[in-house]
Amino acid sequence: MSIARKVTLYVMLFSGLFTVLSTGLQLYMDYRNDLKDIETTLNLIDRSHIDSLVNGIWNLDKAVISTELTEIMNLPDIVYLELNEFRATPIKKGALGAPEQMIMREYDFSNRGAEREVAGSLKVAMTTAHILQRLRDKVFVILIAQSVKTLGVALFIIFLFHMLVTRHIEKIRAFISETSTKSPAVPLKLDKGRGPFKRRSEVDEFGILVSEINTMRQNLSVEIEANRVFNEKLQREIVVRHEAENALIHLRNYLSKIINSMPSVIVGVDLDGKVTQWNKGAEEATGVSENDALGQLLDQSFSRLSQDMRLVFEAIKSGQRRIVAGRLYMKDEEVLYEDITVYPLMDDEGKDVEGAVVRLDDVTEKHTTEVALRRAQKMEAIGELTGGVAHDFNNILGVVMGNLELLKIGLPGHDEALVHIDNALKGASRGADLTGRLLGFSRHQNKETKRTNVNKVIEGISDMIARSLTASVSFEAHYWDGLWPVDIAAGDLEDTILNLSLNAKDAMPDGGTLIVKTTNKVLDDSEIRHNPNATSRSFIVISVSDSGTGMTAEVRDKALEPFFTTKEEGKGTGLGLSMVYGFVQRSGGHIQVDSELGKGTTFHIFLPRLEDSAQTDFRTENVLAEIPRGTETILVVDDEESLLDVAAAYLSNLGYSVLKASDASKALEVMDEHSSIDLLFSDIIMAGGMDGYQLAEIVRSKYPKCAILLTSGYIKKREALTGSRAEFVVRLGENRLPKPYNQSTLAFAIRRALDEAD
Repeated sequence: MSIARKVTLYVMLFSGLFTVLSTGLQLYMDYRNDLKDIETTLNLIDRSHIDSLVNGIWNLDKAVISTELTEIMNLPDIVYLELNEFRATPIKKGALGAPEQMIMREYDFSNRGAEREVAGSLKVAMTTAHILQRLRDKVFVILIAQSVKTLGVALFIIFLFHMLVTRHIEKIRAFISETSTKSPAVPLKLDKGRGPFKRRSEVDEFGILVSEINTMRQNLSVEIEANRVFNEKLQREIVVRHEAENALIHLRNYLSKIINSMPSVIVGVDLDGKVTQWNKGAEEATGVSENDALGQLLDQSFSRLSQDMRLVFEAIKSGQRRIVAGRLYMKDEEVLYEDITVYPLMDDEGKDVEGAVVRLDDVTEKHTTEVALRRAQKMEAIGELTGGVAHDFNNILGVVMGNLELLKIGLPGHDEALVHIDNALKGASRGADLTGRLLGFSRHQNKETKRTNVNKVIEGISDMIARSLTASVSFEAHYWDGLWPVDIAAGDLEDTILNLSLNAKDAMPDGGTLIVKTTNKVLDDSEIRHNPNATSRSFIVISVSDSGTGMTAEVRDKALEPFFTTKEEGKGTGLGLSMVYGFVQRSGGHIQVDSELGKGTTFHIFLPRLEDSAQTDFRTENVLAEIPRGTETILVVDDEESLLDVAAAYLSNLGYSVLKASDASKALEVMDEHSSIDLLFSDIIMAGGMDGYQLAEIVRSKYPKCAILLTSGYIKKREALTGSRAEFVVRLGENRLPKPYNQSTLAFAIRRALDEAD
């Protein structure tokens, strides 16, 4: 952008800003004056009319009262009057508008009167709507007037800048752009202008600049001519063979440095497959030096590429690139992956092939990341499905269990019926445990965790593991002394160890040994790099090893994927190892699988070390304690009508006053109508566009003394929040009551929430 345009832009921006500010200032002063007029009117009422009203009220002179009220009502901007006195019905005139546009004044004349007290008051409401309207009517006129003034000043400044600066700069630019070494040396001259703009160009800044430009042009012409003569002479001497050879050597060394600095393996070969280029990556990969490799056949110097010589000769013959992506190879008993690319090497004219360049890239980390990503995506898809099903099933179980418990409470003394009800409740509880597992698998709802000693958990199920094995399979457990604690769900760990043990048993049909071992582990940089899912450096490691059939690399990479199984149809679901993977991911850990055909398999489960203990669930309340009751008012919100009725019945049995709402919007209406609500008990996932968290945030802002308890059978991830709002949402999530719940669990949760709010 040119200087002239910049000056114009800045002047116009400043002019616009000044216009807006001056307009705003004038409007503000007008608004203050209008408000003073309203205050004057209100003071006039007090001085001129209140005493007359008092006398009229005392003398029961309705004509005086009516006259005074009419006169007040006729004052400017008066829209509403309300006269209150102890002996009569209040008199009201006019109507109130929007509260934000009203100015209210109440005149208390209880102590007015010459001899006796007269009880009463006068409320006067004045509107500010006309003030705002007048301001809106004036803003355009003021803005135009200010704009015209500032625009005139701006145009004059722009014109002045053009006459004094811009036109001269443009002429200088045109002169310089048209100047060449072959053009005549015509000096630069500026138009001095006329009238007030006329000046002596030789004494001002532009005059000095013109003089310097003319001098510089003359000197430049002389230097260019001298350089031309010198270059012609130099060009005749630059044919020296020595300089050309040095340039070639330098170029070769430079290219060699580039190739050696590349992390890839770079090998060049001629048409016969003999090595012509051997970079540092090739030396590190093979242990063969460049001097030893040059001139040798590629498959002799780089044995791993023996199987790829066909690709080399195909690229040479066809002139087309050849690629092998993600090839597996072993190094020091470690499985690695690499990409192989063969480029045909063309001559200077790009017609004939002179050889080929072979490039090898280590893609192990990329492959590991891609495998983990694919697995995570599949787990996420399965998790969404199972989570949704579990959520609906939890609501159904809540209705069934709630009505069964209410039926049990309502049938005292019916022993036979109570037995059937208890059996039904046990079945529903098993269903609730199943949905808990599904929600845990979906990773949308974590089971409550706590500080756990892994050694004790494994020791507690060791007998169960031994009994689940065949007679030909032996079991060993090795425990690490001083094993670090972890924050996990102990039940999920038990399921994980049992799943892995049963898989190990199936992998040893002819017998063998199952070994479960624990250890502390601090990952080094290399291990962190090869385990992209690692969340920290300090882990405890649970290793489950078998001496069975082992797995191929392809099977090992897919082993943790949902529904993948190598078992016969009807003998496996493909979810066992996926549930193991889900538990480890929820716990912030990762899994490493080592397997080789014929030599067995080892699953290494890495769980992060714990420093602080975890919280507990409402379900951990002492069931033997007396069920707490209360008399507070509770608003229950749930879009499932059956669950809403069950919760209301539970709370009514406990002595609470209960209000109900079927969604968040209706809940807010109930809150506005009943200011005495002590606790909001709301579902989290509801129809209507507003979930339980959003409802809780609104209630907390409007009714800070109201306690809040949320419940759900399924929790989705919320958007990232910051500040106090985030802390509030996190606290609500930690203190929620899981579905399905019974009357006792609900009683303890409600009482805790009420007590914490006091």
